[in-house]
Amino acid sequence: MINSMVRRTAVSLIAATSSDAASPAGKRPGTGGLEKAVVAGLGVAAVVRIVRNHRTYERALLVALVLAAAVGATRSGAIRSITRLIEWDKAQDLAWNKEQELAAKLRAQAKRAGKS
Repeated sequence: MINSMVRRTAVSLIAATSSDAASPAGKRPGTGGLEKAVVAGLGVAAVVRIVRNHRTYERALLVALVLAAAVGATRSGAIRSITRLIEWDKAQDLAWNKEQELAAKLRAQAKRAGKS
């Protein structure tokens, strides 16, 4: 049934495009409703054929699994990156605090040395 439908639509497409050979230069031949119907028929035939094939389901499942794994890897990678960024920020904050404490000690020592 599908093969006969495809053959009919292909013959209809040839007939639709060859009958308008003397059309004006600005208009593309076969732009009417018949061409749209032919394209829709071919699309339906292709979808029916794809859906009836069991390998389609296997491929769809494989693609879904790969995408799920990629999303999981991306999320875990993002979480690790954020954790590293937080640790780096804490280390920078600690280093800045130590610098401030050292500067305060040096100022206090300089003040004591100036008074004596």
